[in-house]
Amino acid sequence: MIVSVRFRTSRDTGVATVISNNPHTNTIINVDMGKQHANQTFVDATGFSTEALKTDTNGILTVPVLGKTNPYAVIWEFGCRPRIIKEKN
Repeated sequence: MIVSVRFRTSRDTGVATVISNNPHTNTIINVDMGKQHANQTFVDATGFSTEALKTDTNGILTVPVLGKTNPYAVIWEFGCRPRIIKEKN
């Protein structure tokens, strides 16, 4: 499992990326988004997950990671709406 956080000074720029290629993963991870992101709601920019997650008072984002047949890749972004990308024919 890989977890990456983009740190910035603005409250409006938080991004956490979670990637797992183990279909047997069933865990919860805590991602430190930084105190400046306390009590913020994050959504998945890829649309893989429809759940919105909220950081706690210390800026910790609690992320459930459930393995799938395909690799799990979710990008939790502050204030974002999931984007739908259509394939070209």
